[in-house]
This record gives sequence, C-alpha cells and structure tokens, in this order.
Amino acid sequence: MSTLRLVSAGAGSGKTWRIVQEVVSRVEAGLALDRIAAVTFTEAAASELQDRIRAGLQQRGLTAEAARVERANICTIHRFALTLLRRFPLPAALPPDPMVLEQDEASALFHRALQAALRADGAELEEDTAQLIATLVEKARSLGKDDEDLRREAPLAAAWIASAFSPPLDGATLDATFRAALDEAFDWLDLRAKARVGDDGIRRELRLLRRNMPGDLLDAAIRVLRAAKPTKTFSKELPALLPAAEAMALLHPDARGRIDAAVQRLFHLGAAAAKGYGDEKQRRGALDFEEMQRRALGLLTEPDDRYARSVVAELPYIVVDEFQDTSPLQFRLFEVLRSAGAEVCYVGDLKQAIYGFRGADSSLFSALLTWSSESGTPPEVLDRSRRSRPELVRFANELFSRVLPRQGIPFDPLTADNDYTRADAPPSIGAVELLRVPSSHRNGPRIDLGADRIRDLLRSGLTVLDRSTRAFRPVRPGDIAVLGRQRSQLSQWAEALRARGLPVLQESDGLFDTLEIRLARAWLAMLASPRDRSASAMVLLSELYGLRQRTVVALSVEKLSGSPRRALELATSEPERLPLTDFERRALERCDADLRHCRDALRSLPLGEATELVLERVSLRERLALRCDAAQAAQLGANLGWLVAEAHALGGRRDHALELGGATGATLENLLLHLDALSYEKPRQPVALHDDVDAVRLMTLHGAKGLEFPVVLVDLLHTELKVRVPRVDVLRPTDAAALLRPDALRSFTVRCIPETGMPPVDELLRVRLGDLAEELRESLRLLYVGVTRARDHLLVTWPTLAASSSRYLLRDALGPMLPDLPEGRAEGVDARWIDAAVRVFTAAEAGPEAQPAAPPPVDLAPWRALVDDPSAPTAADAPRSTVALLARVTPTDLCKVADCPEVLTLARVHHGEHLMARSEGAEVLRVGVPNAYASRLAIERDQVAPSRVGLLVHAAVSKASLLAPSAYDPTDEQLADAVLTQHGQSEHRAALSLLIVDTLVSLRACVNKLRAVAEPAREIPFVLDLRGTTLHGIVDLVVRAGDGLHVIDLKTHPLRSADLPRWAGYYRPQLDAYALALHRLTGMPVLGRHLAIPAAGTLLTLTDPFDPEATHDRLADLADAIARGDRGPSRDCARCGWKAKCSTGHRHLRALPVVG
Repeated sequence: MSTLRLVSAGAGSGKTWRIVQEVVSRVEAGLALDRIAAVTFTEAAASELQDRIRAGLQQRGLTAEAARVERANICTIHRFALTLLRRFPLPAALPPDPMVLEQDEASALFHRALQAALRADGAELEEDTAQLIATLVEKARSLGKDDEDLRREAPLAAAWIASAFSPPLDGATLDATFRAALDEAFDWLDLRAKARVGDDGIRRELRLLRRNMPGDLLDAAIRVLRAAKPTKTFSKELPALLPAAEAMALLHPDARGRIDAAVQRLFHLGAAAAKGYGDEKQRRGALDFEEMQRRALGLLTEPDDRYARSVVAELPYIVVDEFQDTSPLQFRLFEVLRSAGAEVCYVGDLKQAIYGFRGADSSLFSALLTWSSESGTPPEVLDRSRRSRPELVRFANELFSRVLPRQGIPFDPLTADNDYTRADAPPSIGAVELLRVPSSHRNGPRIDLGADRIRDLLRSGLTVLDRSTRAFRPVRPGDIAVLGRQRSQLSQWAEALRARGLPVLQESDGLFDTLEIRLARAWLAMLASPRDRSASAMVLLSELYGLRQRTVVALSVEKLSGSPRRALELATSEPERLPLTDFERRALERCDADLRHCRDALRSLPLGEATELVLERVSLRERLALRCDAAQAAQLGANLGWLVAEAHALGGRRDHALELGGATGATLENLLLHLDALSYEKPRQPVALHDDVDAVRLMTLHGAKGLEFPVVLVDLLHTELKVRVPRVDVLRPTDAAALLRPDALRSFTVRCIPETGMPPVDELLRVRLGDLAEELRESLRLLYVGVTRARDHLLVTWPTLAASSSRYLLRDALGPMLPDLPEGRAEGVDARWIDAAVRVFTAAEAGPEAQPAAPPPVDLAPWRALVDDPSAPTAADAPRSTVALLARVTPTDLCKVADCPEVLTLARVHHGEHLMARSEGAEVLRVGVPNAYASRLAIERDQVAPSRVGLLVHAAVSKASLLAPSAYDPTDEQLADAVLTQHGQSEHRAALSLLIVDTLVSLRACVNKLRAVAEPAREIPFVLDLRGTTLHGIVDLVVRAGDGLHVIDLKTHPLRSADLPRWAGYYRPQLDAYALALHRLTGMPVLGRHLAIPAAGTLLTLTDPFDPEATHDRLADLADAIARGDRGPSRDCARCGWKAKCSTGHRHLRALPVVG
C-alpha cells in the first residue's frame, strides 16, 4: 500500500492554496506536471485551480511548466475517468473518442426512458413520484449498481419498509369498526350540520362518501385521513372516526399489501428506466458521467491490475479536492490507484459535507480520518483562516466547538491570519449580529428585522475589504448575501428588501420557470407553428400584445390564435362573430407584421442571429423590464442571452449529437426540441450574473458553498427538523474498517421511503426508518457553511426557544448545547456570549418608545441628487448612479414627492393603527360595490406579504373576464386555483382564493357601474416624457364607455372608510399619470379616474375634470421636484400627528434649512 495523505481544511483555511503548494513543490522536486493529477468536482473549480497552479509555477520561476498547465491533468473527476478510458479504449469496449453526454442531454435521455417504462407499465405517476424514481436510479448508479441490482433489491426494500409496522390485525374486524364509526359520522352530519370541527374539509368529504361509498373501505379511510384535522373539537365531536381510520391504514392487511406493491413497483420501474436508458446510450455509442466512472473502475480492477499499474506509472501522484463530496464509486476509483502504487492526497472538510442528496458520502472521509488517527498518522490540519475577521473566526470557533463534536463531527478551531490582522485594518464594531426574533411559524417579524438591519448597515458607513484592491471601502448592496435553506423563503426576503428600496438578485427555482424564458419559448413556438394554440394564447395575453382573455378564447375557438391576419379579416367581415376593440385591432396588426418579419429572418439568417432578431423585434426584454429594478432587468437580460447562446451553439453541433433531441439540423423546430429536452432535467438555475451587478444576493446555502461575501445574513435556525418523505437513503456499513475494504461497494444498498398518501403511515415511516440525528447533522453543517461565508460582517436570525412542542426547530436542538442568548434591544446591545463578542437586536414594538433617538441635524446638500427617501445613503456613499435614477421615475415616485414620503412606510410599520399623515384629501365621489373586506382581513400580514397578495390578485384580474351581466362568475374559483398554482402559492390557498373571487366580483360591479361597452383592457405599459424625465408605468384597467375612457387603479390593501379621500389625494398623481398616458396613446378623452378598493367595497372617483395640458404641467413639476430633491409639502409636517413615529429622523431632516 502506497502513501496516503489526508488534509482537513476548514472553511477559508487556504485549501486551494495548500493544493497549489503541494503541486508546485512536486514539480520543483523534479516530477513533471503532466505526471500529476489534481481532481476536483466542478468545471469552475478546475478552471480556478489551473489558474492558481499556473500563477504558483510562474512565481517560482517554472515558466516552462506554467505554459503546459492547459495540458495537465487538472480536471473534474468525470474528465479524469474519461482520460483513463481514452488511454485504453479497446479493453473498455469504446471507440477512441467516445461521445460524451452533457448533463442536460443525459437527463433528457433518461427522462425519455422513464416515460417509456411508465407507458409500458401502464402507469400514470405524479411528477414527484417520477422524480423519486429518478433519484433512486441516480443513487443506485453512484454505488455502481445496474438495473439487475435494482430488481434484486426490490423485495429487500419492501421488507425493510414492512419492518417498521406492527403485525397486521384481522381485516374484517377493522372494516366493521371503521364502518360503524363512519355511520356515526353520517348521523352526526344530519344532527349537527352546523357544528364546527376545525375545518370544512371533513364535512365535505363525509357528504361525498355518503353519496358514493367506494367499494373498498380502505379507500374511504384514506380519504377521511386526508381530509380530517385532529383538533380537540374534532375529537370531541367524532371520537371514533379518526382512530378507526388510522387503524385501517396502519394495521389492515390490504394496506400492507398496497405499500409492499408500491415499493417494489418503484424499484422495478427504476430498473426498467435504467435498462432503457443504458440500451439507448449503447445504441448511440454514448457515455454519461456516471458510466465513465463505472467503466473506469471496471478497467482498473481487471484481475491482473495491469491497467491500474500502467496508470500509476504515468500518474504517480494524485490530489483530490473536496473529498467529502465523493461518492462510494468515486472513492473506490482512487483507492484502486492507491493500491496499485500511487501516492494519493485527499483534501476536504467534513463540516462542509452538504451534498448527500447528490450521492456524496462523507462517511468515507470520516472513516479515513478515524483510520489515519488510529494508525498513528494523523491528518494534516489547516488551522489558519485566510478569509474572515478575527471576531468572526472567534465566533465560529466558540459556536461550533460546542455543537459539532456532540453530533460526531470533528471540529478544529482556526486562527485569523489575513488582511484583517494587519496593523492598518480598521477596527470592527459589532461584527457579529444576532437577530433575536419570536419562535413562530410566521416569517414576517424575522424577515422584517433582517431586512431593516441590512438597510441600516448600508446607511451606517460600514467598511468592508475590497479583495481586488485590498483596501477598505463603504459597503454596497452587492457585498451582501442572504442565505437560507429553501428558495421558497428567499422570495419573502426579496419582497421585504425591495419594499425598503434595495436591489435584489434572487436564486430562483429554475431558469425555465422564469417569465422571460417561458414567454420567449412561446413566441418561438408561435413562429414555428400557427397551430400551437397554447403558445399563441400566452403571447397574445402577455405584455407583448395585451389582448383580452375573452378575445383570445374566441380566437382559439375559431382556430385563429396563430393567424392574426385571418383573425383581422374575420373581424372585418363578421364583427359579431369576432368583436375586437380598436386597441386589439392595432395589436393584431402589429403581431401580424412581427410574425412576417421574423419568419423572413428565420428563413434568411443563421439560427442564432435569427433568434436574437426575433426577440428584439417584439422588444421582449424592454417590455418585461418595465416591471423590474436594475438588478432584475440584468437577470432578465442574462437569461434571454442564455437562450440566444443556445441557439448559436445548436448550429455548431454534430448531427449525431442533435439526434438526442429526436431530429437533426439547426432549425427553429430543433431549437424548440432542444429547449424542451433541457427543461426535462433537474431545475436549471438562471444565468449567474457578474459581481458588478450591485444588488443583494439571495441564495440557498447549498448554492453559496465555495463562495464568500463581505456581509452575510444566515436565516436557518427557524427551519423545522424532520425526516422528509418521500426520500431515497443509502444504507452502509457502520464499521469504519468495513467501509474501507475493497469489496465495500457490495455492502451498500439503496432504500426508498415512499409517500403513501396515508398521513399516519407516512409519519410512522418517518419516525421509525428516518434518521433525525442525520437531519440535525446536515442542518449543523449547513449552518457552518453559512456562517463561514462571511468575511467582514455576519448576521444570524436567532429565534427564541419554542413555547410549543408541535414543531422541533434547529434552534430547539441547539438549546441544550448553548447558554441562553442575552436580551437585546431594537437599537442593538453589545454583549459577550459563548465567550465571543456579539451585538443582539430584537424587533421594535409599535410605539414611539421603541423608535431610535432622533439623529443630530444633517447638511442636506448631498441629498439633492437622490430620488430615494431622505434616509438613503449620502451621495458620497451611494454606490449606484443617481443620474440614471433621475432620468426615470414612476407614478409611485410622483405620489411620494407630491405627498409625505412617509405615508407608505408608516402604513407598513403601523398597519394596524395607521392614519394618513396628509391633513386633507381629494374631492371624490363614492359608489358602493360588493366588498372583499372580510376575505382581505382574513389574510394576515405575517402570513402573506401585502405585495404578494397584490401580485396574486392582479395576476387573476389580468386573466379574468370582467364584462358580464352578473358580478359573480362560477369559473372564478378555478381561475383563482390556477393562478395560485402558477405562482407556486402553497400556503393559505383557501383564504387567497376567496379574496381573489371577492375581488373579481367587486371589479365586475365597478365595470358595470361605469357602463362599459367592451371588455376592459389590462396591464397596459406606457412611457411619457415630462420635460426630459421619463415616466414609465403600467395601467391596471382601462374601461371604454360611451365616447371616452375610464382609468381604474386597483388597490388591494384594507383601507378605512374615513381615510379614503386622503388616499385618493395621495394617489392622485398616479391616476393623473395613467390618464395622461391613455389620452396620448389613444387620442380619446378620459372621462374618469377611479380607485377600485374592493376591501372597502368602494369605487372612488376624482370629481374634478381631467385637463391633459394642466395635468402634464403638474406632473412635470413633480418630476422636477424629484430632481431637486424636494420631499413633499412642508406644511403637512407641522400638522402631522405622526411626528413621534416618523422613522430615522425624517421629521428633523425636512425641518432643517438646506445649506449651501
């Protein structure tokens, strides 16, 4: 056995630097660079390692070797395996240059094989179950297993599931008990139909069961379990029903049979998909990444070891980076080479082993560390932090030395040795902030406090180290990252930060789920085929053309969705058959011209150039960017740029590679097939933007690994610790020696815990077969990754200990290991905790006593060029261009400068008791309409952010038909459900659905009150010039009545009736801007400017007539006021009853005279 070296490298300890030093020292000692292999796990990491090794060689004067770095074996593990196969193609039964499937192509091919297996089985599985099968196959292949192995393991996996249950009982007895409980529940329905049992779901389900009882009582029991909520009231009203249903699910022999068959079926379907996938790869002569490794291992383990010895003769030294992320198959590959004589150095960090869901197995590194220590050759430990401030290093040391060893994860403390320990480094004050928040299932208080702290840090003048210049400078939004476990919570952070005027870049669920990519694919599909009604409908309803839903439905019925010219001809010849508004006629004329122009381009230009042109023709980026801030617009442009790049790349591919998409040639149809294939794989992330986009980054902790940021906020401790199902687990030997044996792969098995649809069964499997301790270890490793991303400043949301035991949070698990967190205050309290300096903040309570003290007088001159509110950074510290901001304003900006800029802030902070700061309102006419007051108040702010509520309601309004004799439409509920599903809203769906339905009823009443003659136009973008300042926005609703137009702006907040005139006064500039835009776009008179406020049951109308010229002058004056830095009428401040609650000293700033 040759030499084995282990290096344990904590986060930021200079791991890459150590690898570079190791390689360079070997080259200095006489070993040629091409006889060294440096293996890592991503192309980006391999590229960085190449650059660092080249620089290291040049520093040592080894310029000849530095010039050969590109040809060296510095690569990913997959590329390393492919290199081995190319050395010995004949023994590996491969052509000399095998075709390699990229990950997206392999995923698409496997998806096709899985669908074929499902069709052959006659199965129609949900997407989650299909993904479970894909994960099962992926983990099995990471262990070197094939389809036959999966079939052999099917009965063993079913037996493993069965081991979690108690012996079954007599089925007839269970049936009789449940039937009696069900009859009792049916009687209860008649006797106490109005009693409350916690929710209406069980009542509805019982009615359905009484009307149509399924043939198998087990199906009825499952339906009861899914519908019931085990509340105290429920148990009192129906004490026998739920226990009887649970007994059916847990103890009935038929339930056991179903679960056994379901588990075995998953394995057999996985085996069939793996077999079909392998056959298709063999037919095409292709390899994927996993098969490269499996074949390379098979080649190296030939009985006489000649191939392994040949490789070692050429590569006597191998260093493996990120070793904690290796799979068992990859580990065996390197161990075979080590056994054949290679010197191998494994570099990793057990504390950062967070990719178990991808097939990585950190137990291998752990076993090696144990074996190394017991054999008297302890691993090398890198103990210097090259990344973070000493205060952050000390905090991490004190925190993780208390929690990680208790969970079996070794921890080696670090000592700061970097630019922050220089004599000229500025001192740190409060580098670690703990944000103490209530332990609650509501996210609002926690996120609001974190967003406030980020905003305050940007204003505070905090200095951070610029790595490019090694100098300290003021912090910018792009220096800050918010890290969470799930992408769903990042959306709430994005809303909170944007509400505070901060630019945000958010890691989203997938590139193909973004609006710009969906709309671009629909536009390309419409160009490729006029018969694609779905694509055409999406395009015509979108911002590109803005047709009414009713018109698009009519076009679809007439089969004219993709043929605007024929639609116009029909509308002209038979207007009663296809009625169109003037706006729709112009939109269809523009669409027809766009289609002809773009199809000509596709015929005459290369695919890449044509794709770029057709997207530019409809101004897709510009139209969508109207809704975005600068960071979102940059992300939007990058995503569309990716699509164009894919079109360019398609033309350069070989035909046999294109055949994976089912066709050959660089055509628009094949581009669509290619995009379809890419969308089948695991969610692809939106295009990563360069660091020069100055916006707060919102990322998952998994996505942040390997990165670092000056300021990091970690939002993790509120997450619930629970074993999640469905899941796929790998069962492995528990003995370290057994893990390291050459035949260890045979002892690894895959097991699947399915989601049965029976809540008590799922809970039983979760408790008895899941490993909650491993969930805790995984969460602690994620916490370590998050904390160690920070260089200058760290914030951690820290919930208080939960008062209820219903949810077990990560914070609760940390409780016994750590002392109590000191009490904090809204302005922060410096304290010592776990022997480290921290600053503790708590959320401010409503009331003047919770507000910070007013700041001293400030010179206002530097603020003149800013459009933001007076609490923004000074001009000297502002990182963004104020010139660009002055050139573009929105109607909301006009409202803020026309009235007190604190109105919306006060409404947000004191939403339960807010009164308008403005002392007088506009003269309005009130018209009563059906109200949505109750349904709006049912949605609390902490449950769903107001901006999210507005987004969902507006999305539904944009799709609904509003011109109807009756205000109620029975299809509204289906529309609401579709909108909530489309926007990924899984929580509070019932309340949101009711609000959407009530809002649509209210809006239809508004439209009828205005005597509309056509379906209202919606979401109309506009751009106006106001004496050199660009005003841009989107009009919610435009109603045509008689000889003119009515502008309606929809407000979804719950407003008090007494405050409505003042709200109308506040929003008047916005309504005026919409009216002026409509007048200039159409040339028609604007008869009315209205606020529709469903929560107040009111349609507000401004009573003064609309004068275009006077309105233009008034709006231009407001735009000029923004440019001058004016902040609203000073007369209101003197009479405002909210001075005490005016945040951050705005009252004092406005009262001061401007200096200079």
